[in-house]
Amino acid sequence: MHSIDYSKSWVDSSFRRFIPLMLLILGLSTSILKADDVEQFTLDYDNETLEVVMGKVESMSSYRFFYNPDDVNLNQKVSVQTYKASIQKVLNSIFLKTSISYSLKGKQIALYTKTKSSSIEQEEQKQTIRGVVYDEVGQPMPGVNVMEVGTENGTITNFNGEYVILVSAQTETLKFSFIGYASKIEPINSRTKIDITLKEDVSQLDEVVVVGYGVQEKVNVTGSVAAVKGSEIAEVPATTVTNSLAGRLSGVIVTNESGEPGNDGASIKIRGFDNPLVIVDGVEMDFSRIDPNDIENISVLKDASAAIYGARAGNGVVLVTTKRGKEGRMQVNLNTSYGAQSSTIIPEYVNALQYMELVNDYAPNTYTEADFNEFRDGTRQSTDWYAETFRDSAPIFKSNVNVRGGTENVQYFVSYGFMDQASVLRSDDTNYGQHNVRSNLNIGLTESIDLRVDVAHRIENREYPGANMEEIMTNVAFSNPMFPATYPDPSYPVYNGFQIGPNYISQRDISGYTESTYTNSSINAALEYKAPFLDGLSAKAFMNYNSWNTRSKDWRSNYSYFYYDETSERYSEVEMKDESGIFLNEGYERGERVTAQFSLRFEREFGKHRVNALLLNEVITSQGDFVSAGRQAFISSAVEQMFASSADKQYTEGWAWQDGRIGLVGRLNYKYDDRYMVEFTFRNDGSNKFAEDQRWGFFPSASVGWRISEEAFLKDVDAIQNIKLRASYGQLGYDNIGNYNFLTGYQFSSAYIIDGTATTGINSKGLANPLATWETMTIANLGLDMEFFDGKIWTEFDVFQRRREGMLAKRVKSLPTTFGAELPEENINSQIAKGFELVIGHDNTIADVRYSISGNVSLARAEWDHYDEPVYADEETRARYQQSGQLVNRYFGYEALGLFTSQEEIDSWVDQDGDPNNGINHDLQPGDIKYKDLNGDGLINDLDKSAIGKGSIPEIFYGLNMSVSYKGFDFTMLWQGASGHNVAFQAEAQQAFYNSATPLAMFMERWTPENNDPNARFPRTVSNAGSANNYRESSFWLQDASYFRLKNVSLGYTVPMKFSTKLGMEKVRLGLSGFNLFTFTDVYPYDPETPNGGRGWNYPQQKTIMANLNISF
Repeated sequence: MHSIDYSKSWVDSSFRRFIPLMLLILGLSTSILKADDVEQFTLDYDNETLEVVMGKVESMSSYRFFYNPDDVNLNQKVSVQTYKASIQKVLNSIFLKTSISYSLKGKQIALYTKTKSSSIEQEEQKQTIRGVVYDEVGQPMPGVNVMEVGTENGTITNFNGEYVILVSAQTETLKFSFIGYASKIEPINSRTKIDITLKEDVSQLDEVVVVGYGVQEKVNVTGSVAAVKGSEIAEVPATTVTNSLAGRLSGVIVTNESGEPGNDGASIKIRGFDNPLVIVDGVEMDFSRIDPNDIENISVLKDASAAIYGARAGNGVVLVTTKRGKEGRMQVNLNTSYGAQSSTIIPEYVNALQYMELVNDYAPNTYTEADFNEFRDGTRQSTDWYAETFRDSAPIFKSNVNVRGGTENVQYFVSYGFMDQASVLRSDDTNYGQHNVRSNLNIGLTESIDLRVDVAHRIENREYPGANMEEIMTNVAFSNPMFPATYPDPSYPVYNGFQIGPNYISQRDISGYTESTYTNSSINAALEYKAPFLDGLSAKAFMNYNSWNTRSKDWRSNYSYFYYDETSERYSEVEMKDESGIFLNEGYERGERVTAQFSLRFEREFGKHRVNALLLNEVITSQGDFVSAGRQAFISSAVEQMFASSADKQYTEGWAWQDGRIGLVGRLNYKYDDRYMVEFTFRNDGSNKFAEDQRWGFFPSASVGWRISEEAFLKDVDAIQNIKLRASYGQLGYDNIGNYNFLTGYQFSSAYIIDGTATTGINSKGLANPLATWETMTIANLGLDMEFFDGKIWTEFDVFQRRREGMLAKRVKSLPTTFGAELPEENINSQIAKGFELVIGHDNTIADVRYSISGNVSLARAEWDHYDEPVYADEETRARYQQSGQLVNRYFGYEALGLFTSQEEIDSWVDQDGDPNNGINHDLQPGDIKYKDLNGDGLINDLDKSAIGKGSIPEIFYGLNMSVSYKGFDFTMLWQGASGHNVAFQAEAQQAFYNSATPLAMFMERWTPENNDPNARFPRTVSNAGSANNYRESSFWLQDASYFRLKNVSLGYTVPMKFSTKLGMEKVRLGLSGFNLFTFTDVYPYDPETPNGGRGWNYPQQKTIMANLNISF
C-alpha cells in the first residue's frame, strides 16, 4: 500500500507560503516599471544653453538626442520651467523659441534646423543610410553605436537592431561598435542600406571577473582566479552545477560518487583540497542545485586572493553571481530539455554456466554435466539480476522560463525552473523533483541611492524505496544466476539464493519507502549610497536571511520471500520479517542564517593613478535544530502512521546548534599607468567555534602585477596584447570543525546495568582542548598571463605552494584505560602542497566560421611536513612507515611478482604464509599470488610492505574544450580526464565468492591448471573461506585509475531571424546535447569516478542525451 503522499502537499504548502511574497515583489516591480515608463521631467533653467538642458534630459531618462553638429547649433540659450511634465511637453518647451525642430520616435529624438525641409531624407547634400546590425548567429543587436567617421554624428540601433543615420554626402565610411565585439568600419560606396554583422571580440582584456566583495577587469587581476560564464554551464545537460564545472577550470577538480537522482554526491576540490567556501551573491550557500539558467558567471579564487574571506577560505572560494536585470525592453526566454539517462559502465556478472564452472574450480563435481545441460538446452534459464533490477534508460526533463529587462531606473530578472529526474531502477520508485524560483530587482531610488532586492526559493522532493542503494546493489551482487527472476505467479517474491531478489526489494510496495522534502529560501536586500560630495565614495548596507528545512518520512515494511518447487508447483516461505520489524520514522530539521554587511568603498582615478579601497564589516549568525520520532511493532503494514503501532517500542531524537562569526575586511588596490598593480587585503575574523582567547584570527595577503606588454619596449608590438607577471602571498584560515570542541561536558548513555536492566545515565564526554584554534594555510603563487594576435592565442600559467599548519589530530601517545578518557585533538600536523596549472587557448574567425580550442592541465601533490607518529625502533622501520616527509596520497602493500605456477616453485620460495609450524608455505597452491621479500630476510611479513602506488585522489586533471560555429550552426565538445592515482580492488572485486557473492564475469580470466599463466589476470578460484594469501594489500590488486571522458557535447541550430520573427519569436535554437557519453579507462567493471572502486556498491554513474529548445520573445 502506498503512503499518504503528504510530501507533495508539503511542496504545495511551501509554494503557497512563498507565492504571496513573489507576487508582492513582481507587483512592486511592475508598478515601478509602469510608473517609470511614463517618465516625467521637472526642469528649471533660465537662459541656459541647449547643450546643458539636453544633457539633463538624457541623465534623467532613457531618451537620447541625435543630430548633425554641423547643422544643429546647441549654443542657443533657452529658459525652461516644467514640473512632472511628459517628454512631449518638455521638448515643445525647450525648442519653441529656437531654430531647431525635432522628431520623436520611441526613445530617440532627432534634431534638425527649421529652415530646411522637415524631411531629413530630402535634406540637401545629405544622405540617409539605414540598416540592421546582427551578431554572428544572425540575431539583431540593440544598442550598437553607429558613427559617421570623422565627425561626432552618430546614432544607436533600436531593440530590433535597426538604425537610421543622416550623414554628409562626402562621408565615405561608418563605424559600428559595441562592448564585447570587435569594432567594424564599413565603406558606404553609394549604398543607402547597409546591414552589418559584428563578431565577438576574442580578446580577454576587457573581460570582467568577480573577486572577493567586488569585480575587476581581468587584465588588472593580480591573483589566481579562474572564471566561467553562466551560458557555458547552462548548455551542459548535467543535473547539478557542480558537475557542469568538470574540466572547464584549471585547478578545479569535480568528482561524482554516483548517478542517483538527487543524491549524486558531486563534490569539488580546488588544487586538491575538499570543501571550498561557496558564496552566492555575497552569501555562503550551496550552489549545486541552483538553476544553471539563473547563473551569470562563476569565479574561483585559488590562491591568497581568497584571504579576504578569512577563516572559511582555507580550501579556496567559489563565487557565484546570478543574473540581474538589464536596461531594455522585456525579453522572455524559454529553455526546455528532454532526454534519457543510462548507466556509463554496467558491471557484468557470471551467468549460470560460468557460476557452476567457478564453483567446480574449488569444489570439483559440485555440479554435474546434467546440471550444465539444463541451462545449455534451455530447460532452465540463467538470470541477469542486474538487468532484472535496472532498465536501459530513464527520462529526465528540465525547463526554465525567465523574464529580463528594465528601464534606466528599474531592472528586473525573474526566473522559474524545474527538473524531474527518474531513476534507471525498473521499479521506477526512485525519483527526484526540483523547483527553483528567483527574482532579482534593481531600483534606482534617486540619483545617489540604489536598492537591490533578491528573492530565491528552492524545493527538492526525493522519493526512494525502503531499501537504500547500497542494499539493492549488494543484493544484485549476491543474487545467484541459477535462480529465476520471477515465479509463474509473480505475486510471490523470489528467493535468489541470498534473500529476496533485488528486483523486488527495489519496489516501495515491498520494502517500504523514504520520502523527503527540502526547501531553501533566501532574501537579499542591499542599499547603496553614492556620495555626491566626493566622487568615487559609496556606502552599502547589505542583509541576507536564509532559511532551510527538511521534512522526511521513512517507512520500512515487512516482507517475505519464497522458494518455488517446480515439481510440486508449491511455494514455500523462506523468511518473513515479523511485525516488530516494521518501523516508521519521521523527522524535521531546520536552520537559518543571517548575514549582515556594512561597507565603505572608494574608487577614483587621478591621472595615471587608480585607487580602489574597501572596508567592510560582516556579522554572520546561524542556528538550527532537529527532531525525529519513530515507532516499531506496528499492528499492520496497511497503516503507515504513528498511531497504528504500540507505544512500547518508540524512540525520539533531537538536537540544536548555534554558530556565529564576525569579521572586519579591508582591501586596497592601486594601479599606475595600466602597468603596475598592487593589492593588499586583510581579514580579522572571530568564530565561536573556539575558546574565547582563541577566537580571533588575522589573515593578510598581498599581490602584485606587472603588465610587461605596456612597457615602451613592447607596447608598439602589434602581435602582443598582454604579457602580465603576477605574484601573491598570504594566509588563510579554516574553521570547518565541530562546534564547542573546546568545552568538556556530559552525555547520556544507556550502558549502565542496574538489577539486570539497562539504565540511562550520564558520563563525561572526555577531555577538551581550550587551546584548539584555526588551521592556517600560507599560500604563495607566481603566475604569467599572455595574449597575442588580438586575442587569438592566449595562455595562463601558475605555480604554487600551499603550507597547511595546525591540522587537528589526536596525539599518538595514549592514556591508561583507568583514566577513562582519550586525549583531545590538537593543532599538531602540517602538510605542504605544490603544483602548477597551465591553460592554453586559440580563438579565431575565418569568414563565417568561428572556432575556439583550449586546454588546461593542473597538478597538485601534497606531502606531510609533520605527522605525529611514534618513535620507530630502528631505521628500517622508520624508513618504511614514517609519514613525515612522505606523500599524503600513496598506497602501501606488498609488491606482487605474479602467480605461482607449480608446487616446486612454492617449495623453493621464502616463507610466505607465516606458518612454519605446519611447514613453510603449507597453505599455498599453484595459482596463488607470489610476493617479493623486500628486505631479504626469508620471511614475507609487514616489514616487506612499501609504497606501491598512488592513492585514490588524482594528482593530475586536464580538460580539452572545443567549439565551432558557422552561420546558425554551433558545436561544442568538452573532454575531461584525470591521472596520477590508483584504485585498489576490494572484496567482491578481489575474490570471486567473497562472502558467498556471485562472481563478476571478469573472474573467468583466472588461473587454472589449463591456463598455467603466471601473469593471469586473477589467481585461482577459492571458496569464501579460501586462501587469505591472495587478498593481502598488494600491487596485484592496484589498478591505474586514469580516465579520459567526453564530458559534454552539444550541437545546435539557430533559426534565421527572418523566419523566427514570423512566428512572433526573436530567437529559436534547436539542439542536442550529451553528458558523460564516452569514457576511456582501464578501470573495470566500475566507473572510474566511483569511490571505493573495489566494490562499486553505488548507484551507477549516468550518461545523458537531451534534446533542447531555446526560445526568446
